[in-house]
Formats: sequence, C-alpha cells, structure tokens
Amino acid sequence: MKRRTMSLTITLIFVASWMAGCRDAPTSTPIAAIPSRAATTTPFASPSPQPSSTPKRMIIPTDIVRSTVAPSKPVAPPWLTDPNPSATEDGPNLILRKELYGYENYGTADGRADVLYSGETGTWSFSMVDITGGTPLQFVIRGVLDDHYDIASDSYSIKVTVNGAEVFGGFPTGFQHGAPFGAKFANWSTLSVGAGGESSVTIQNTSPIGSAHWIAFDWIELYISSQDLVIQHTDCTLSWTRLTAGGQAKVSEGSVLPNRVRSAPGLAASRIALLYPGTVLKVLEGPICADGVVFWKVLSELIPDGVGWTAEGDGANYYLVPYER
Repeated sequence: MKRRTMSLTITLIFVASWMAGCRDAPTSTPIAAIPSRAATTTPFASPSPQPSSTPKRMIIPTDIVRSTVAPSKPVAPPWLTDPNPSATEDGPNLILRKELYGYENYGTADGRADVLYSGETGTWSFSMVDITGGTPLQFVIRGVLDDHYDIASDSYSIKVTVNGAEVFGGFPTGFQHGAPFGAKFANWSTLSVGAGGESSVTIQNTSPIGSAHWIAFDWIELYISSQDLVIQHTDCTLSWTRLTAGGQAKVSEGSVLPNRVRSAPGLAASRIALLYPGTVLKVLEGPICADGVVFWKVLSELIPDGVGWTAEGDGANYYLVPYER
C-alpha cells in the first residue's frame, strides 16, 4: 500500500511540474519595437562650434534628407522654391525679384531662404517677360554660407550658369558664414553676374567639403533695361483694340507695372511720365502700331504738358481698358 501511494505521489508531482512548465513557456518570440519617425530626425545644420547657450535648431525628417546615391530622375528638394517674380521699376531698369522661402529663420526680408547642400543644383526661372536677344540682363543673387564656423569660408564654391554657359565659378568672396548662430542671419552679401539674353539662372553648390554643408539664398533679382523690352506682333491693331478717340480709358488694375508715357509712339521715344494702375485718361488720338505695341495719344494732368503717348497693349495683353463713369 505504501509503494502504491508513493508511486501515485511521484506521478502527480511529475504531471504538475509538466503542466506548470507549459503555463510558463512563451507562446511566441518577442519582436523589437520599431522607432517612430519622430525619433529619427536629423538637424538642419551639422554639428559646429556652438555658444554656451545653444538655441533650438530646426530639424527635418530623415525621409527627405539627401541620399548619397543620386536618383535616376533628379527631383527638386523641398528646401528649393521658384516663386513667381514681382516687378518694379528703378530708373531705366525693370527689376524682377524672386523672394525665396524654402526654410524659415534664415532670410532677412521675410525670414525665409532657399538652401543648396553641397552637390545640389537649383534653377530659378524668370519667364514673365518676352525679351529680345540683344537685351543686356544682370542677375543679382543674395546669399550666405552655413553656420559651420569650423570650415574655412573659402572652402565653399558655387557655379552659376545661364542657358548652359558658365558665367561664374569659384568662391563668392562676399559670402561669409551666417551669423548670429541659431537666429535669423543678418550678414547676407550679393553676387552680380551677367545674364546674356536668357531669363533663368542655375546655381550649383560645388563645395568639395561633404554633403552636409550648405549655402542659403535669400532672393534673386533679374535686372532688365526697360527701354529694350520689345514684343513683336505682325499687326497689333486688327480686330483687337477696344478704345476710341474721344473716349476715356483707365490703366488696368490687373497690371503690376505702371504705364509708361512717351513723347511719341514707339519704344525708342523718351519716357516722360508713369501712370499707375487705376489712373483715368482722356483718349485723344490713335491707334498707332509701333514696335508691336498699340499706342494712343492721351490727356492727363499727371503728364508734363498734359499729353503723351501710352500703350493700350501688345496684341495679347491689355494695359489700358475702356472706362465709363
């Protein structure tokens, strides 16, 4: 009886141990946690000597950081923009200005700027005007180097091309490391280059110092001689003009530029006044087609001696529109 009891006890202990082992055994292999995108970010600027109180720096997700392997079809990075230019007149020049806005806290006018990392290329186009081949153009580029103060400024270089022709190559001597650190840079400089007869500019950051180093551009301007803007049309009056002699006209409020008033019909005639959008005029005589533009003789107290010639348009765009009270 004792032997049977002992045997039954040993059997029960064995079964209990086996069942306990089944309860404690893992049902699957643990999987490592995947870090969130927020945990995998890279500073906008690579480490550099910093003041004792380090300002908060901008960060960008790693999924838009440049790859060391060039893509088969280059895509403009998110830190490059190509806005429509604004237009203003400055004496004999028409100035088309692109205020760039790729990154915050770097530009001066609007607190934004575009950025080219080493090896990257950006193209900015000024296509809102039709320019004759002989018109002298000039690009003015405002830029600054990154805030990596441990790198000599003359280690940076750029290449500027217009229509595939290089117009500048090397270190833009006016460009210095951005300052103050961790704040909106205040020491921007300009680089001026000839532009031939084209209306777009391409800049490449050719600095041979590693892909983390960058150059920022606050704005780019294109200077054009106002007297040389000519748009050719075979007949700029036929079935197009909307004005009549003896009537009234108004400078179109859809225009970004004032109407030039000249001493005679034609783009070579001297400019005697500017009439801004919304100005109402008395139409005296015309139309006359000259240099592909429809001219009318008009009367206004804003014109010296009261009268002059101004353009209704170029056969496609209206600068003057009919006006009735």
